[in-house]
Amino acid sequence: MLLRFKCYSISWKICLATAIAFSLLAHAGAAETVPATPIPDDKFVAANLQQITVTATRSETELHKVPATITKIDEKDIQKRRPHDEAALFEDEPDMVMSRDARRYGATTINIRGIEGIRVLQMVDGVRLPEVFTGGGNNNTTTATSDSPEMDFLQGVEILRGPASSLYGSEALGGVIGYRTLNPEDLLADGKNTALRYRFTWRDADKSFQNTGLGAIGSDQFKLLLGISGRNGHELSNRGSKGGTGFDREKPNNIDNESLATLAKLAWLPAAGHRVGLTFERRDISSEVDTLRMYRTVPKMTGNLGAEELKRNRWSLDWEWKPKNTWLDRFYLMGYHQKSATETYTQQNRRNTSASCSATTGTGNNCEINMDVTVDQKLYGFNSQLEKMLVFGSIIHNLTGGFDWRTLEISQWKDSTIFRNGNYNNPIKLVLGETYPNHGFTPGKTRTYGLFLQDSIEMLDGDLVITPGIRYDRIELRPDDAPLFMTGQQFDGVSRNFNSISPKLSALWQFHPQISAYGQVVRGFRAPNYNDVNGMFHNSAQRYARIANPDLKPETSIGYEIGSRFNVLSSHWQVALYHNEYKDFIKSQRICGSPSVCLGGLVSSVFQHINYEKATIRGAEIRTHWMLPGNWYLNGAVAYSHGDVKSPDGKVPLNSIEPLRGSLSLGWEGTLSEQIIGAESRLRAAHRVSRADKADNYYQPDGYGVVDLSAWWKPRKNVHVGFNLNNLFDRKFWVWSDIRQSDVTNDEQGMSFYSQPGRNFSVALQIDL
Repeated sequence: MLLRFKCYSISWKICLATAIAFSLLAHAGAAETVPATPIPDDKFVAANLQQITVTATRSETELHKVPATITKIDEKDIQKRRPHDEAALFEDEPDMVMSRDARRYGATTINIRGIEGIRVLQMVDGVRLPEVFTGGGNNNTTTATSDSPEMDFLQGVEILRGPASSLYGSEALGGVIGYRTLNPEDLLADGKNTALRYRFTWRDADKSFQNTGLGAIGSDQFKLLLGISGRNGHELSNRGSKGGTGFDREKPNNIDNESLATLAKLAWLPAAGHRVGLTFERRDISSEVDTLRMYRTVPKMTGNLGAEELKRNRWSLDWEWKPKNTWLDRFYLMGYHQKSATETYTQQNRRNTSASCSATTGTGNNCEINMDVTVDQKLYGFNSQLEKMLVFGSIIHNLTGGFDWRTLEISQWKDSTIFRNGNYNNPIKLVLGETYPNHGFTPGKTRTYGLFLQDSIEMLDGDLVITPGIRYDRIELRPDDAPLFMTGQQFDGVSRNFNSISPKLSALWQFHPQISAYGQVVRGFRAPNYNDVNGMFHNSAQRYARIANPDLKPETSIGYEIGSRFNVLSSHWQVALYHNEYKDFIKSQRICGSPSVCLGGLVSSVFQHINYEKATIRGAEIRTHWMLPGNWYLNGAVAYSHGDVKSPDGKVPLNSIEPLRGSLSLGWEGTLSEQIIGAESRLRAAHRVSRADKADNYYQPDGYGVVDLSAWWKPRKNVHVGFNLNNLFDRKFWVWSDIRQSDVTNDEQGMSFYSQPGRNFSVALQIDL
C-alpha cells in the first residue's frame, strides 16, 4: 500500500491570523493624508553602493568593490514579492533560473549563465546543501533536491556568477548561491531585549497557507532566536484547461504539499571581540501526488500514485574572534553536521500487460508495482579562516586564508515489489530485470581537503585593487566493500583521488569617483561526484542500462570576465562581458547501441557519464538602478548567453543556455500621515528559444512578457500588509529550463501541462512586537 502522510489542520491558523490582523488594523486609526516625504537621492544611491557581501570573498566586502558580478536579494525584496517557491525567488534575475519538474517534484536545480545542477554551489550559512539527484524519464520516480532553507527565515540571498573554485573548490564551477538565515540581532534592533514576529501568507498559485513565528531575546552576553514555520498547499497551477486521465491532460497533477521548518540560534559574547554561535536548522517536506497525466511511451500504465518525504537537519558551532593590535585581525572557525534523507514512493497500476508487467507490451495480466527509493546524505566537517591587513608604505595587503575539510557519506537504497493479478500473497521481487532490494550505487564516502589563500592588494590610495588567489583541493572517493550485480555481472565500487590547483587573478580600478572597471581570470574545477563514477541502473523490459565510469576526469574551466560600474545622475549601472571555457564536461551519453554487443547482448542501449572534450559559454549583461524624483525608482537587467559543446558527434548547441532574458521594475515608496506605503510593477521577458540541440527534439517555446504587481502598507510601525498580483494579463508561457527538465519533445500532446501559472495573487501580514 502507498504510504500516506498526515495532514496538519490549518483551520486554527486561519482563525488566528484573521483575529490578529483585524485586531491590529482596527487600532491603526485613520490618518490625515499629507504629501509624501521624499527620500534624498544621494542617501539612496550611497546605501545601494555600500551593500555588504560575504559570499564573493568569504569576508565582509562592499558589493561595488567586488571584481565580479554579484547581486543580493535581501529580506525586503522577498517580503515584497512573496515568491511561491524557490524558482520564483530568482525570477527577476535574467541570467539565472531554477527549473521545475511539473510532473511531481517542483523546483529542482539552479542554472547560472548556462551552468546548472551540481556545478553550482549552494550553501546555507556557509554549509553546503545536499547534492541533487534526478532520475529522469517520463515518470521520474527517483529524485533528490538540494532542499533550500525556508524563505521566511532568510535575511538574504547572495548570487555570485562565474567560477569560484579559488575560494570554494569543487562544485563552484558556475557560481555560488549563499543563503543567509536570520540572526537574533536582526530582530533585536533599536536596543530591544525581546522581539516577536508573526507572518501569515496566502498564495493563490498553489492554494497554500503559511504561518511563521519568530522570537528573540537578548542581553549583553547572550542572544537567542527561535523560529517555526508551517505551510500547507497543493499543486502549482498552470494555464491548462483539459482534465481527465491520459497523455493529453493539460491541468496539473493532483498534489498535496506540506512543510514544517524550525530554526534556533544562540549567540554568546563572552568577551570583547569574541562571538560564539550555535545553530540548529530543520526542514521537513512531504507531498502526495496522483499522476493523472499519462505518457504514450508507457501505454500499459493506467495509474500512478506517488509520495515524497524530504528531511534535513543541520547543526553548526562557530567561533569568531576579532582581536585588537595583534598579529591577527579575524579568526573564524566553524564545525557542522548535516543529515538529509529523501524518500520517494511510487505505486503504479499496469493493465493487460505481459507476465513481467511491462509498461509497453503484452496482454493478459494486471499488475501493481510498488517502488521505494531512499537517498541518504550525511555531511560533516569544519572550516577555518584567518584574516590580516598588512601595510607597507602606500600599499595595503588584505590577506585571507583558511582550511576546509568535509566528509560526505551517501547511499541509495531501492526496493520494488510486483503483485500480479491481485495475488498479494505472492510478492515478486524481480522487477524490470533487477532483483530487489538493492542499491543504485555502492554506498561510500567523499572526503575533501581544501587550502586557500587570497591577497587583496590596494594601491593608489585604494583606487586600484589587485587580487591574486589560489586554492588546493584533494578529493577522495571511497566506496564501501559492497559490490553490485547487474545482468548477472559483478560491478565493484571504485576508489578515486582527484587533486586540483585553482588560481585566480582579478583587478578593480576606480579611475574616476563615479566610474570603475574590473576584470578577472579564474580557474574552475569540479571533481566527478560519487554517483557519476559508481552509479548504475538496468531496465530489462525496455532493454537499456546505465553503467558506472571509473575513468571519469574532473571538469575544469577558465573563466574571463570584464566589466564596468558607473554612476550617472541618480543611477547606478553595471556592464559585464564574460567568456568561459570548460574541458572534460561531464554528460550522459549512449556508448553502445548494438543489441548483439551491449553487455553481452542483454540490452540494446548502454548509457554512461563521459567527458565531453570542450564546452564554451560567452555572454553579456547590463544592470541598472535608478532613483527617480518623487520617491520613484527603476531597476532593470538584461542577460544574453551563447553556448556550444563539442561532443563525440560534433559541435552542438548547449541546451542549458537560456534565451535572451530581461527584467524591469518601476516602483514608488513614501509616507502618508506617517504610514509607509509603496507599490511596484515588474516586467519579466524572454526571447523565443531559437537555438537547441536538434538531436533532443525538444519543444522550443516562444518568447513572453509577463507583468507582476506588488503593493505594501504599514498602517503602524510594527504592522506590514502586502499584496501581489502575478501574471496580470494571464499570459500563457513556458520556461525553457522546465521543458528540458521534463524532456518535453515537439510531438508531445497537451503542452499546456508544462505552462507557468496564469493570473494569481498572494496576500501577507507581518506583525512585529
